[in-house]
Amino acid sequence: MDKPVEFFVQLDSTDQTKEEFLSATKKVMAVLDQQGYEYESILFNGSGFDLETKVKTEGYLKYSIKLVKDEVVKIGDVEEHNKDMQSRITFSI
Repeated sequence: MDKPVEFFVQLDSTDQTKEEFLSATKKVMAVLDQQGYEYESILFNGSGFDLETKVKTEGYLKYSIKLVKDEVVKIGDVEEHNKDMQSRITFSI
């Protein structure tokens, strides 16, 4: 028997609140379930891309959560990262 896969998904969470990030992760999980994917868990990272850097695609980790199939999740399960970066609009390298 094949081992269920684990997914990694990165979301653009630049303008998302913690609650919006959690809602987006649940939507992605629902699509995978509807499509019949077999998986053990999904690790979601929500990145912010609102800092002024030399490379526009450079971001920072804002939120993360690991969702396990058929497990109930709540807002307290979302980890917040780099809060100090979220308050800065400009950043120089």
